[in-house]
Amino acid sequence: MPKALIIEMFFAAEQKVIDDTDAAIIVAQAELDEMIENAEEDSVISDVLKDNGSLDVKELNCILKVTLNEEHARILRELQKLVSRVKNCAKTAKDLRAALDKKTREQYTELTEEQIMELLLNRKWYRSLMTGVHVLYTAVSHRISERVMELAERYEKTMPQLENEVAQLESKVKSHLERMGYEW
Repeated sequence: MPKALIIEMFFAAEQKVIDDTDAAIIVAQAELDEMIENAEEDSVISDVLKDNGSLDVKELNCILKVTLNEEHARILRELQKLVSRVKNCAKTAKDLRAALDKKTREQYTELTEEQIMELLLNRKWYRSLMTGVHVLYTAVSHRISERVMELAERYEKTMPQLENEVAQLESKVKSHLERMGYEW
């Protein structure tokens, strides 16, 4: 039985906390990357970057210990806060995942027969069947709508309208040919 189903049924709140922590990591990392990316070549941020463009945390801490002007210190402290936020959130997420894995493993032994049937039938097989049916339904309805649009474009004009248009164009061609001196 997939671990994700156990988590979904019994530990949804814990999984949400992990997802929120992952989102916080992404936000903090994006802010950090943006600061580094937008730094000018002669800025104080460029002093704490490695050759490959990544942040050198040891160098950042060393430079912060040295007396700097207030603006440089403010920028580097902000950079350090972002680094520590990413690091702390990553550690928290790792700890939360480990705790959730332990709870999930323990939950396997406590499952009742009804819960197993619920997990296997409704949450695993029924869901996969319904997803397959929905995908098939979507594909068929999309193809039908494409075909209807194609037919609507093809038969936009009625036969009498087309015959009338052909007659008008035929008379124009005949008049042009007569002016060019052709007769039949």
